Amino acid sequence: MIRPDPDGRDVVELCDVCGLLVAEDEAYLSVVADSSATATEGGELMDGERLLTACSWEHLEYLVLAYEQRPFVWEELWAAKMLDALRQYGPRLTTVQLAAASGLTPAQLDHARTWHTHHRLLPTAPEQEDGQNRAS
Repeated sequence: MIRPDPDGRDVVELCDVCGLLVAEDEAYLSVVADSSATATEGGELMDGERLLTACSWEHLEYLVLAYEQRPFVWEELWAAKMLDALRQYGPRLTTVQLAAASGLTPAQLDHARTWHTHHRLLPTAPEQEDGQNRAS
């Protein structure tokens, strides 16, 4: 998004590392694979890809290296697409409707639901002195 900064220059975005306002002609940009990224606006063009913005080559290199270390997990992308479709079209859809709304197959939706169920941020049971979880 381009907007004027306090000095009247056009700003592309904030640096993804330090938060510095970056003028359009000074931005360093890259696209990396990221299974947590979905394009909720503008269609499927950027699903699984993240646009990075940095104020310097060093910050861009840092970001690219960080994303290269992160595994691309298809089920994570499918879960994000499933949730995007549920937010957009309502929480009560059949599998067929959800497949059409998300662009996923029923098998992908099944994998997405399983992934989402196992990776939601749930509180973990505290460990006992013997190293076992109390809920086990």
